[in-house]
Amino acid sequence: GGDPLILVDNIPTTSGELSRLNTNDIESVSVLKDAASAAIYGARAAFGVILVTTKRAKSEKIAINVNAFYSTRKVTRVPEHVTDPYTVMKIKHDAATPLYNLYPEKQLEIGKYFSEHPNEDRVVINPDDPESWLYYGSTDWMDEVYESSAPSYTVNFNISQKAKKTSYYLSGEYARQDGMLRYGNDIYDRYNIRGKVDFQITNWLNLSNNTSFVQRTYDQPSFGRTDWGLSDFFHEVNRTNSLDVPRNPDGSWTQNGGAILGALQEGGRKINDSREFSTTFGLTLDIIKDMWQIKADATWRRDSELNRNSYHNYHYKTGPNKPEQASGRPTRASRSTSFYNYNVYNVYTDFHYTFADKHYVQALLGFNQETRKTNSFSMYRDDLISSSFPTPELAVGEKGIGEDISEWAVRGMFFRVNYIYDDKYILEMNGRYDGTSRFPKKDRFGFFPSGSVAWVLSKEKFMENINQSIGLDMLKFRASYGALGNQNVGTYAYLPTMSSGQIGQILDGSQPVAVYAPGVVSNTLTWEKVRTINGGIDL
Repeated sequence: GGDPLILVDNIPTTSGELSRLNTNDIESVSVLKDAASAAIYGARAAFGVILVTTKRAKSEKIAINVNAFYSTRKVTRVPEHVTDPYTVMKIKHDAATPLYNLYPEKQLEIGKYFSEHPNEDRVVINPDDPESWLYYGSTDWMDEVYESSAPSYTVNFNISQKAKKTSYYLSGEYARQDGMLRYGNDIYDRYNIRGKVDFQITNWLNLSNNTSFVQRTYDQPSFGRTDWGLSDFFHEVNRTNSLDVPRNPDGSWTQNGGAILGALQEGGRKINDSREFSTTFGLTLDIIKDMWQIKADATWRRDSELNRNSYHNYHYKTGPNKPEQASGRPTRASRSTSFYNYNVYNVYTDFHYTFADKHYVQALLGFNQETRKTNSFSMYRDDLISSSFPTPELAVGEKGIGEDISEWAVRGMFFRVNYIYDDKYILEMNGRYDGTSRFPKKDRFGFFPSGSVAWVLSKEKFMENINQSIGLDMLKFRASYGALGNQNVGTYAYLPTMSSGQIGQILDGSQPVAVYAPGVVSNTLTWEKVRTINGGIDL
């Protein structure tokens, strides 16, 4: 399996980048599913293509649009929990029997008392250990953790004008989404700006530019050193004992209250800041007006990302005279940065002509190249001096650094030939010759052909009476076959790589770094071919 290729204004885009697009900029969305129609898009179109086109200026008058939206999100369904103390204790006790006596009869009686007297204080001194508390709560942890609703805000605008020689489109958007957490809430902020301009230099030369910039910040709790994400946290909340309560009589966290709410409020933050900049320059040459064009475009994308994470301990108590305890692992501050350079170049020529009123021919030939380089750096250090300034510079414990550099490229040539006779009989042939850096030199290139035929039966003369009698506008039979290449493997999967790391043994008073033998690498790693046969009837 795999993911579809997503193109925004003919530029490959990830699903995450698509989700950050200003929706008010979208002009149209198309989906190509069969191999013949997707073949022209190359190495990453094996599982379909999604085409997104953004708006351009349409009116000769200046057009200004401003929109503002406010919405709320609600938690519609969450697990319903039994919270009556006696019922909870009895169910758990019966489930444990006869393996062990989970709740002795005396504790069950106390639980029954609190069920019948819900306004009583649910935290009592353990009669068997006066230094400890016992809890007989009725806590619905879902209600303690999550708000019933949260707001979202969006404001956007666009200004456009289309003149004889020049047209422009400028848009911007601000979006904010608050999370659903009662403590240590997560907040998402995003800013978008896009500018598009077209210059008709002569009647045969057009120049264009499409530039966009996105800045976003996501601030969320880190849950201390638990290695949880938000989905893991939901699981932990769902399984926390309803008999426990969030806080002790002296205001300190209980052990489970600290593990859930304390981790949210005091466990630290994860702050992700990212910037995405893209600019595309396009050129169109009309060799023969409305018949033969040459088009070229070049895109340079420069993205960066900074993650600032801090992990703190929360504190809790288990008895009235016991000292506060800290959650287990050392405090930590970490930083990571990533820089992404992505370049796309396309050149193609398109010829189309109708002769003798019934014969339409089209031929397209083009070249495509993409390169992407990623450079990431990360570091951490344990034992923060101060939780108010969580930075590796103000930590004194164990530290670590890491760096990752990767680069890949694809290059290909493509063609398409169409012939249509009298708008009834349709023939199309496509082909690509693609190469990728992910395979060894001898196996980098592959040829992937496809084709389709169609017959518009409703345009035949013998169908005229039938069409009128049943109100038939379209009846088309179509079939296609295509072979597309899939190169979704690791960037350096064809190379034997050796990992390194500090060993667990001490030699001569220190732990040396070891370099380990490489794993097994296939000597036949090459393109996966995805062959698709489609047939259909359009009505």
